[in-house]
Amino acid sequence: MSQIEFVLRFSEETKSSLRQRWAKAVQQALEKKAEEERKKRAEREAREAREKAEQERKEALRQAWEKMREEWILAHGSERLVKAFKMGYECDALFEQEFAAFHFPNAECDWHDEATMNRQDYAGRDQLFEPCEAIAIKIPGFSSYIIEKV
Repeated sequence: MSQIEFVLRFSEETKSSLRQRWAKAVQQALEKKAEEERKKRAEREAREAREKAEQERKEALRQAWEKMREEWILAHGSERLVKAFKMGYECDALFEQEFAAFHFPNAECDWHDEATMNRQDYAGRDQLFEPCEAIAIKIPGFSSYIIEKV
């Protein structure tokens, strides 16, 4: 075998080896990209599922709040509040005033966040409060604080 034949044969083997290595590298890169896309899709689907579940939870809470509000208005609301509610008027402020007056006799509503006192979330009428002159209570669903004078 001459030197030229050896170089040509070696050159063909090297080319073949390089092609195989190149093809393998390209295949690995494609597989890696496909795996990354699968992960991104799975993450997106999981995020969308969480967002949908959160949206459904919020909608269920909103519906429960609306039902409780409607039942309370029909059972305890003034004639004015019941009439406004049945006619479909926006009567949140009136509802909050009457609700506060019914459950907290010494209370008033604060829509403008003017009260600067001890604020606590409402956890029940028998909840122990820190002693002070007045307490601002935030009831979920209300746009105002209920200020109860102690």
